[in-house]
Amino acid sequence: MSVKVGDIVTLVVEKVAGYACWGSVDCQTGFVHCVEWSLEKPVPDSKTPKVGDHLRVKVFRLVSEPQADLPADVTFGGTVTGDFVASAVLLEKENESNKG
Repeated sequence: MSVKVGDIVTLVVEKVAGYACWGSVDCQTGFVHCVEWSLEKPVPDSKTPKVGDHLRVKVFRLVSEPQADLPADVTFGGTVTGDFVASAVLLEKENESNKG
């Protein structure tokens, strides 16, 4: 299965830094920046991902650039090859708008 923009997936978190987390879905690697973890600011500890967590996210961008062209923070210092960028905030916003 290939992840597409707009897909809602469950990312299994494999790496976490203060500014982002990375995880896998069907052998593809996703990147979620810390501002995309939660609408609440600062992000509460309960919504800060930990290795092994299952994080529901919405894919909003596929990575088409070669890894060398991406910033080092996006690639966890060059050690992660990402396939997509996703957001938990997009799901929270959708849930909020569906309630109203």
